[in-house]
Amino acid sequence: MNKKNTFNDFVDATDYLVREHWGAADKVFASGGSAGGLLMGVVANESRHALPRGIVLDVPFVDARDDDARRVDPAHRQRMDAMG
Repeated sequence: MNKKNTFNDFVDATDYLVREHWGAADKVFASGGSAGGLLMGVVANESRHALPRGIVLDVPFVDARDDDARRVDPAHRQRMDAMG
């Protein structure tokens, strides 16, 4: 699943920034809206570290399958395909 790389990349990038002293582990926060909310939801639940310290999910799009099943808009399928 290629989408899983997005989640791992976010955590790895955060780890790198802290390790290289671009940030402090106790001051890392994250925010994501819509599809970014999906990323934040996964990071909050599956991160192998305590990073980030806080997360803001702004209108999280976290249940793509259920949402897709309820949609009748034909253009929705194209948007879902574009999101991965």
